[in-house]
Amino acid sequence: MTVLYCDTTVKKVKKDESWVIPMHKDSVQQFKYSVGGYENQYIVMHGFPISMISKTVSDPDLANALSHKPNLDLNVRYSILPISDNKSSKEGQIRLEAVPVTFSVYYGNIEHLVTITFSSSQRYDVSADDNSWNIDNLQLQVDNLLVDGRIVQKYDSWEESRSKFWIICKGKR
Repeated sequence: MTVLYCDTTVKKVKKDESWVIPMHKDSVQQFKYSVGGYENQYIVMHGFPISMISKTVSDPDLANALSHKPNLDLNVRYSILPISDNKSSKEGQIRLEAVPVTFSVYYGNIEHLVTITFSSSQRYDVSADDNSWNIDNLQLQVDNLLVDGRIVQKYDSWEESRSKFWIICKGKR
């Protein structure tokens, strides 16, 4: 699994004819995930090192507290939906929705409840006539970091002034 990230101090740089945002790259060895069936439509990323997010947190006390958190499971709900209203159609789409992860951390002499929200805009087209489809990667992006129910940091894909954190899992069926 690959993790790409940058904090709020990173600035866009001109490269050829476009602007790019330099990112740090890290990886997680021994990464495992499981996929539930029809009655349990979740992909579970087992033992994700949530402490990696601390590298992008602007509050130094919160970043320090997060850097010591043990690994957590991340859950991604998947659904298989028809592409059209035509009941005889055998084509559909797999959509992903990451479940926010909530845990407690102790910093500033108080125990706080931290929630990290994620997004995934990925969709995969599938057909009942072709079962050779392959999800070659699963990509999640951190959206928000909340402490005690209040957003303390927003993440963004393109805004220069915001941290970025992507989780990219490559694999084959």
